[in-house]
Amino acid sequence: GFDIGSGVGIDSSGNVYVSGNFFSISATFGVLPNLNNADGSGSTRDIFFIKYDAAGNEQWQSVFTGAGGFNDYLNAVEINTSGHYYAGGFTENGFNNPDMWIIKVDGNGSKLWDIALQGTLVGGKDEVTDIYTDNFNNGYAAGYQYNNGTGQDAALIKFNSSGSILWNKKFTGS
Repeated sequence: GFDIGSGVGIDSSGNVYVSGNFFSISATFGVLPNLNNADGSGSTRDIFFIKYDAAGNEQWQSVFTGAGGFNDYLNAVEINTSGHYYAGGFTENGFNNPDMWIIKVDGNGSKLWDIALQGTLVGGKDEVTDIYTDNFNNGYAAGYQYNNGTGQDAALIKFNSSGSILWNKKFTGS
């Protein structure tokens, strides 16, 4: 298959979290049961999260798909001070119509929430390329959005621990 590890994070206990996406019916990353593609066909990419303890023993694995049911990618991961795992990339809400995507997962691999953001240009590619959390558990996602009249613009989004967008800044060139 076409399986990609795209992010890694380490918590204060030395546990290692890896994320990525896979484009196959199922994927095996260790001793736990196979991860299965959400649509069952392997015709779209889904994302995965895997937790290893400090000794490299697999603890859990999870797979998620975006609301659109098309391709999903992760580019960056971050672990906050509460042990939650954030990742950013994009989810397609239609063929070749990706939106910025931020997902929050708890320490057991369960999705707590996810948000998708798009620029004003329908059909433009919007993507999170990096993600960071501060000491107050607010998150920051950097990337780009396509907007009417300006094209591809750099974007910086601040969100709180509940997934509410606090602000969304865009940077355009001339």
